[in-house]
Amino acid sequence: MPLSKFDVLPILEPFLKRLKLCVDNGFRDFTTQHAESLHLMRAATKANLTFDHIIFHLRNEFDGDRAAAVVDSHSMTYLRLPKGIAVRIKKFDEAKHSSNYPTNQSKQLKAQDELEGCDVETWLECGYILNEAGTAIAEVHITFSVNDRVVWSVQLDDSEGGIVEDLPLLPHRDDDQPRRVRGKGTKKTKKTDGKGHEPK
Repeated sequence: MPLSKFDVLPILEPFLKRLKLCVDNGFRDFTTQHAESLHLMRAATKANLTFDHIIFHLRNEFDGDRAAAVVDSHSMTYLRLPKGIAVRIKKFDEAKHSSNYPTNQSKQLKAQDELEGCDVETWLECGYILNEAGTAIAEVHITFSVNDRVVWSVQLDDSEGGIVEDLPLLPHRDDDQPRRVRGKGTKKTKKTDGKGHEPK
């Protein structure tokens, strides 16, 4: 069963600045080493190459670390942390959603289901959002999602704690029921006291 946000954040804290550094350095290497061919690349090619550079930095950063390790398993690469937490590197859109080819495994991951032969209980994504021009990273976030719903997110920065934002994106509401919408031109009926008079 996935851990709660309040269980996960203390475990993540020692790794946040290191994670962001790997993302920043990976994107920097991508843009500098492929500068002459960037204009020829499709968006998917850019994302794949950026991923490879970030993973390169992750392997170097966490090589020999007793608490964390980069794992290659089930046709994917992720950072394995204590308490059954795993972090996958992704490119996010502005809504902090990543795109995955809809395989059975990707559907299981989105649903936070356990994968056979994998001791991960909580799947997180560390995603970067590019600026409008696509030339630099605007934000880096850690998210916990269930299916396509981002349950909570923290934004990473270079401060001591490594976190800018610590807020749920989609808090539960008492009014999550569909709202009634009056047709255009329809007037709202006023309440009366039964005698045709409006209550004061």
